[in-house]
Amino acid sequence: MIFMTETAHTLVGVAIASRIPNPYISLPLVFASHLVLDLVPHWDAGTHYKNKTKLRLTVESGIDVLLSVAVPYLLFGNTMNPYLFAGAVFVSQLPDWLEMPHLFLRWKFFPFTAWAKFHSTFHRRKALPWGAINQVVVVTLLLLFLGNI
Repeated sequence: MIFMTETAHTLVGVAIASRIPNPYISLPLVFASHLVLDLVPHWDAGTHYKNKTKLRLTVESGIDVLLSVAVPYLLFGNTMNPYLFAGAVFVSQLPDWLEMPHLFLRWKFFPFTAWAKFHSTFHRRKALPWGAINQVVVVTLLLLFLGNI
């Protein structure tokens, strides 16, 4: 599935950075936007992950990560500093990547357990189709608000 997930986080993050080109201001806002977006009930590859095979979870996540770079690049890649674009992509996904050692490698020690516990307090997951619909609506509204569409 190709709904909100890293793609949504990255679209909003890059949109913020395109409007605020100072990385000392925009990149912390991009990081914070990830946590705020996680408060919206949403679907992502991790929704019901215990009921998925590792192959299905890997394929869904892989497609999302590829789209999370390609779609924002098509929309913003030629309109902003490429270093800021890359930084916004990286920072917009960073909260999820910081959780991966805890979830997939079973690293149950500080700082990974602390981050996973903190980050999980933001997640509001919702099954398809409503989880995807929520994300599309919220991301579209944010892009309109930021003046990017």
